[in-house]
Amino acid sequence: MDPLTAIAAFNASYAVVKTAAQNAGEISQIFSGIGKMMTARKAIEKAAANDPEKSDLELYAAKVELDQKWQETVEMLKWTGHWTAYENFVQDRRDKEKQERVRQLREAQRKKTMYLDIAVIVAGVVGAAAVIAAFLWVISSGRS
Repeated sequence: MDPLTAIAAFNASYAVVKTAAQNAGEISQIFSGIGKMMTARKAIEKAAANDPEKSDLELYAAKVELDQKWQETVEMLKWTGHWTAYENFVQDRRDKEKQERVRQLREAQRKKTMYLDIAVIVAGVVGAAAVIAAFLWVISSGRS
């Protein structure tokens, strides 16, 4: 997403959040707007890091504007009583994401260990078969 488009999306989402909070709007409108704000914010931060065509001053000004509006949004959420619930929700999501990553890492480690065990067993069986074959060859060569 182009930084200017992202800034426009952020500002539009901010307006929705602000209006919904001031009019005691539905919580779904407030948090839907916050979701769009966060998506736009991430796009702007990504563009700031990767877009050499935009001037540093322009991107810095956009970041400062976004930070100020985000702080205003936090204050609105605090006044409406939703901030703590929002923080808890975000923390729960992060915890679940972390648990899922840990589960995936453990599963990958388990598979790796299993394949290593299989390789050791196969190597042992092949080695034992080679020793037996050599022993039989020595015995059969000795009879002649």
